[in-house]
Amino acid sequence: PGKIYTAEDSAVRPPVVVRQEIPAVPQSVMSMVKPRGLVEVVIDEQGRVVAMAMRSSLHPSYDALILTAARDWKYQPARYDGQPVRFRRLISVAVKR
Repeated sequence: PGKIYTAEDSAVRPPVVVRQEIPAVPQSVMSMVKPRGLVEVVIDEQGRVVAMAMRSSLHPSYDALILTAARDWKYQPARYDGQPVRFRRLISVAVKR
């Protein structure tokens, strides 16, 4: 109870993306955005994102857009022994210029 599973837990079927839109980079910060970033989300037993954080920043204002968007992401929940479980997922974000 209360455990949050990760990709390291081999007996867990990871969550499946239903909706995970990454917002476009605003032109005003495009020249300052790093090419890669990392977002961490915790997905609950209903497939909702209940926690999110930037693990590797792209640019402060773009990071805020991504974290706001993450609130609306939806997944089929991770499963352990057929039961839905909480899951911590890392998502790599690559910026195309």
